[in-house]
Amino acid sequence: MVPGYQLVRQKYRALTEINFRNRRELQEWVRSGMELQERLQLEPMIFNNARAYVRSRDGIEFLWDPDLLGGALDLEFGSDFERLELECVLSQLARIETEKIVFIDIGGNCGLYALSVARRFPNSHSYSFEPVPSTRALLHANARHNGLASQITIVDKALGDDIKTVKITASYSAMDHLVVGNATDELSPLILEVPMTTLDQFVLEQDLTQVDFIKCDVEGAELLVFSGARETLPRYHPPVLLEIESKHTERFGYVPDDLDRFLRGFGYTPWKHAAAKQTEPLSSLREGMELGLNNFLYLCGTQR
Repeated sequence: MVPGYQLVRQKYRALTEINFRNRRELQEWVRSGMELQERLQLEPMIFNNARAYVRSRDGIEFLWDPDLLGGALDLEFGSDFERLELECVLSQLARIETEKIVFIDIGGNCGLYALSVARRFPNSHSYSFEPVPSTRALLHANARHNGLASQITIVDKALGDDIKTVKITASYSAMDHLVVGNATDELSPLILEVPMTTLDQFVLEQDLTQVDFIKCDVEGAELLVFSGARETLPRYHPPVLLEIESKHTERFGYVPDDLDRFLRGFGYTPWKHAAAKQTEPLSSLREGMELGLNNFLYLCGTQR
């Protein structure tokens, strides 16, 4: 593996002279790039048309911009639990015996899940919901760059419990979230208005005859999302991987147990997320939270 600094210095001197304003900026860019590279066990950065990419274990190249502090790639792609959750999704999808797989990605961000599903399952189609324009542009760029755009429909709407206009933070990170009422967010001074729809309405409009998996990470608005899926859940019983954290749910006026009870009402129970052969049932949501989990796999009926 060529260290990031040597790679830039030896092969891309012209690129650095054009795109970096001074040596200090270049050194900081390389330092942060090397940290990302080492932490994620990625291959060296790839330069293409004055853009930098990092390559995943599946061979997917993700656009990376070092100017985006806490950017989509770093937060969405840069942790051990995120890779474990991704493998959980891929393992669950591998068990599906259908001609075509339909994957619902709620909170698409940079495309980690949608692109990975598309690459692993050529017979799949993903519907990736990403209402933040800047993040959605990154998702579009990654899908096109990897030749997977035809397998991914990118939706410019938030999902919730109603069809209306809502406010959302736009910090270009994995932690963007809906804004309740007239609240402000100190971490994201930029707040935009975006359209919201329900999953039930979207499934109806798209005339979907199957929903094989739902991944949902919307920083606390999960109960709103599934409140808008009261027809989809009992009709298709898709496995669900979702984030449940008190610090996020309180923003929307509910507690994790409320979401757990809602899903149990449709026959779902929580499981410890892992690869398929390692997935373990949980006696309760509380048990999982006491184990330090904040992401859970919910399975229904014969999926268990």
